[in-house]
Amino acid sequence: MNRTLHLLLAGAVWLAAPAARAQDIGPALDMTLMTGWAGNAAVTYDLEKRAGMHKETAGSSSKATAARVVRLTYTSTPALRQQTVQRLVSHLQASSPSGAQAVQATLGPGKTDYDQLYREALKTTAFANNDAAAALAAYLELGYQVVHNLKASNAIVASQERGLRAQAASILQQNARLRDPAAVAQLGEEMKLQTVVLLLGWQQSQTSGQESTFRTRIAQQFRQSYGLDMAQLKLTDQGFAKR
Repeated sequence: MNRTLHLLLAGAVWLAAPAARAQDIGPALDMTLMTGWAGNAAVTYDLEKRAGMHKETAGSSSKATAARVVRLTYTSTPALRQQTVQRLVSHLQASSPSGAQAVQATLGPGKTDYDQLYREALKTTAFANNDAAAALAAYLELGYQVVHNLKASNAIVASQERGLRAQAASILQQNARLRDPAAVAQLGEEMKLQTVVLLLGWQQSQTSGQESTFRTRIAQQFRQSYGLDMAQLKLTDQGFAKR
């Protein structure tokens, strides 16, 4: 990607209001399910359940699990990715016309495919592409890295990423809308695009001398959009847990 466009895209999009950026996330992502993580309720339940401490009879548990398990992997297509870009452009029009223009000029038809940038970012992770749970986990992990200023290549290990992906999957499995494969694909692609934009924004903030402001803004966004106080969380082999 041309460096000038790279910086324009990152800067313009992340200067948009946090509330507007929150609208870019697909409707299949239920914010109320994410909010429980802030008070550690969902985290505690998830850890206990996967550790075998959550008391359910084997029969009822297996039936309930079978009833709500949905496939979180999907097939990505150029058309789906362009639809995702255009949704972002539409959302940005009112709050950040320059951001909308930058996204269109950089990621629009015939331009850079954000999937290439996302796959490049995944190379050093345990996350698979075209997996909605992995895409959500990658976005949350990057937000955690930004807030905690984790830049070392070994700051987060594969076992922690697998735990975060499993935790993200357990949250998404509770959403009945994701029984529709199209909703899964939409969510996965929108999380991939959000991850790319967040990564570009973080990189741009480091070169522009605005990293401290950027990190504060991202911490605020996760609190407002998800009810997640990243500063109060730690990443473990079971995913996020309370510090």
